[in-house]
Amino acid sequence: MNFFKFFPRLVFPLLALVSCAAVSGEYREKAAVEFSGGTEETILYGLSPDAASGKLPLSPGKKYSYLFDKTLLIAENTSLLIEYTFPENFSSLPPDGEVVLKIGNDSWTLPSGYSAVRYAVPVPPGALSAFDIEITGEEKNSRREKETVAAFGLKTVSIVNRFYGFIFENPLLTPFVYVEKNGNVNIDFPPLQYRIAGKSEIKFRTDSSTAFNVYAGERRFESLPTPEASGLFLPSGILPDDLFPLIYQGETPLSFILAEASNKPFPGPVPADPGVILEYPQKNWRDSRYEIFSWDRFPQVLILDTADYTVQDKLLKRLAFFVEKAGFRGRLAPDREIADLHGWNAHDYRAEDLAAFFEAARASNFPLLPEEKEMEAILLSNRIIRRLENEGGKIAAGEGALISISRESSKNLRTLFMNHEAFHGLFFIDADFREFSLRRWENLSPGAKRFILSYFDYQTYDIKDSYLMVNEFMAHCLQQPASRAAAYFGETLAGRIAASSWRRTVLPPGDGPVWPELAKAFETEAAALSAYVDQRWGLAAGRVWRIIIH
Repeated sequence: MNFFKFFPRLVFPLLALVSCAAVSGEYREKAAVEFSGGTEETILYGLSPDAASGKLPLSPGKKYSYLFDKTLLIAENTSLLIEYTFPENFSSLPPDGEVVLKIGNDSWTLPSGYSAVRYAVPVPPGALSAFDIEITGEEKNSRREKETVAAFGLKTVSIVNRFYGFIFENPLLTPFVYVEKNGNVNIDFPPLQYRIAGKSEIKFRTDSSTAFNVYAGERRFESLPTPEASGLFLPSGILPDDLFPLIYQGETPLSFILAEASNKPFPGPVPADPGVILEYPQKNWRDSRYEIFSWDRFPQVLILDTADYTVQDKLLKRLAFFVEKAGFRGRLAPDREIADLHGWNAHDYRAEDLAAFFEAARASNFPLLPEEKEMEAILLSNRIIRRLENEGGKIAAGEGALISISRESSKNLRTLFMNHEAFHGLFFIDADFREFSLRRWENLSPGAKRFILSYFDYQTYDIKDSYLMVNEFMAHCLQQPASRAAAYFGETLAGRIAASSWRRTVLPPGDGPVWPELAKAFETEAAALSAYVDQRWGLAAGRVWRIIIH
């Protein structure tokens, strides 16, 4: 079977706003063809016995007409999807013969390379009352009429939201899509009247772990290899206004769909790769204060991006003190107590700690800020926390985690914070990753451990919390490329400790500016942790994204 022939050409004169088929004679019978998609029950009639049966002899020159019992009002961004079958080893038509779907003045050649196909063609807005299926080509053998003629089987007709692309399983195809022999997929320039009005999004799935590229207009999305085959989603907010030509470059995917943007109501999270979130235009946020995403590969991890630190503090500052700050942990600090204290410029929280915070506020009737109540609603709607109605509305942990970065951070810091916080998110949701990180922590040399604990104490973390220390040790090792770990720990952080006369005692012998013993110890840890996340997820120290945007 040659797949590359299955994407047919389009023959189209001018569009007709009202679609109608030529109706010959008085015959009309309810078709044995399932129809769906109308706003109310609609009957599809066949205007001949063959049309009504749905079994259409493949005789060149034949036309089979269908009529709806009521005119359908077609909205913008709509397609007509038909499901049909060809006989196995089909070869009944002459070489120039085709099966054509006619809707008004539009003619669409139906792919004939599969025994069963679903095919969706765009329908213009307006009225739709009928359509035809025509068999083209000239009969070369006059005796063929006396032979048994194979039949085309029309199974279902549906009104669906417009899209372009294909799915291999239970084949679903559309016009304007071409697969080249090298595996590349092109969605060419559909004429303006057939394009998807408004914003679009792209979904595709591969059975390969290799890298690939997607070109959308002048923008290129480079996907890095992963240990497993996976899907990818490009939300409308990251795509350029002019998508075409749209090209997938790589091994032929299992599916590739361009569709109207789903337009999730805010604050429902937008699925996205961290690399997409870093480059996501702020003008495309649904709320000017912040945007809420879910990590596409790990959707139980929510990623909050805020316009500035002020917005971030209103949402998360009190939570930071409750969960992590020494002297405040487990206590709801009033605004006046923490107003002049620094929270964090980036945040990470597991479901258990989020639930504990909001349950403490509920149980004590603590006056949360409106923004904190917004955050509670977001976490409840995404089941990261749960409200137990049978226990008086008690807040309990669900599944997942929340991380946050801000647009007020510089580009370099946003990248570093995204890495740091996203690895925290994986630590929260993955027991094997936690266990591996714990083993690395337990085997860390006593001198290196004294140093990093002193640094975390300097950062006002509660160093008595072993879970928190393992988590921060892991994230600090992975937040930058492993090649930079030696300088980061052995020079930058050690230099900060050396500046404090009473903390300096935790440093190994030496006068700086580099402490080789620390540099070597943490370079080893960063390399080990990077190898783990690479083998497990195709990530690396200093990179939690799969997508690079050019």
